[in-house]
Amino acid sequence: HKIHPCLVPFERLPPAEKRYDIQLAVQTLKTILALGYYISLDKPPARIRNVRLPNEPFMQSNGYKPAPLDLSAVTLTPKMDELVDQLAETTPNLWARERIQQGWTYGLNEDPDMHRSPHLVPYPKVDDAIKKANRDTASETVRTLLVYGYNLDPPTGEQHEALLLEASKQKQAEFRTYRAEKNYAVGSGKWHFEFEILTAGPMRVGWAHADMAPGMRL
Repeated sequence: HKIHPCLVPFERLPPAEKRYDIQLAVQTLKTILALGYYISLDKPPARIRNVRLPNEPFMQSNGYKPAPLDLSAVTLTPKMDELVDQLAETTPNLWARERIQQGWTYGLNEDPDMHRSPHLVPYPKVDDAIKKANRDTASETVRTLLVYGYNLDPPTGEQHEALLLEASKQKQAEFRTYRAEKNYAVGSGKWHFEFEILTAGPMRVGWAHADMAPGMRL
């Protein structure tokens, strides 16, 4: 029998989860604007329908039952599908930033006590199941905006090319910091470390104090 503290109405979510959901929504809108899309409000629909889920198995012991928006009538254009892909790639970075700010670091296995996660990796290395979940979420986000009557107008050709060039420059300037586990820290005597380079590209190798904040760059 599995239990989860987030199977509650939004207002009763744990503070950290509620903050993450709000930040993700804000950052998603900022990302859409940063990609050059123009968001405008058209005439909202007269009625927004929710999906009526059966009590079994959706009704929880605390009285909560999900009531997601009915998005079945919304069909995305190829341009909207392109936006979904771009948003899906952004989500893991937002999640990783939140976790790193909370003191999490990369580890081979999930360890909530030590704040280690195997998912703090560059997007190409993200698990395929997580990529699919992120894309599904991004698709639901875009369709939700459309259901509420918002228009998402894509950027013009020249503007789009300029934004892609700027995004490419920013990607080249970004680095991800990986640290050894804290219990490997050396306090005295001689020491050395070894590492194996498996991929091409710029990288920095260095050392730091054991209490270095996770967000610091070498």
